[in-house]
Amino acid sequence: MFMGEYIHSIDKKNRIIIPSKLREELGDSFVMTRGYDGCLYVFTNEEYKAFLSKNLGSFSVNNKNARKFTRFFTPTPCETDNNGRVLIPEGLRLHAGITKDIVSVGLNDHIEIWDKQAWEEYNADEDFASGGFAEELL
Repeated sequence: MFMGEYIHSIDKKNRIIIPSKLREELGDSFVMTRGYDGCLYVFTNEEYKAFLSKNLGSFSVNNKNARKFTRFFTPTPCETDNNGRVLIPEGLRLHAGITKDIVSVGLNDHIEIWDKQAWEEYNADEDFASGGFAEELL
C-alpha cells in the first residue's frame, strides 16, 4: 500500500527521484500514465493490470468514446536508475504541467505525481477542505 506525501524536484533531464518509501513498494519496473485532475498515475505492473480490468476492461472497441477514454490511460513502462530516478516523458510532463517542484502522493494502490503549485491549488478548494462533498460520497 502506498502512503505519504513527498515534495521534491524534477532535474534538467526530466527525471525525478521516486521517494525510497514509495520505491520499496513500487519496485524497479512499473507503469506511468496520465491521471485525472492534471496529475500522473504510477502503478505497479500488477496494479495497472487490475486497474485496466476494473476500469477499462468492459469497453467496446467499436465505441469511439470508449477508445478515446482508453487511450487517455496509455501506459508508459518505466524503470528507475541506480539512483532511484525515473524519466518523465515529455507528453506526461506536459499533461501534469510539471515544471520544477513536484509532489508525489501515495494513495493506496497507486501514486499520483503533481506539479507542486497545481497540488496546492487543488487542495485549496474550500468544498474539499471543509469535507462538504463527503455527504455525496458516503
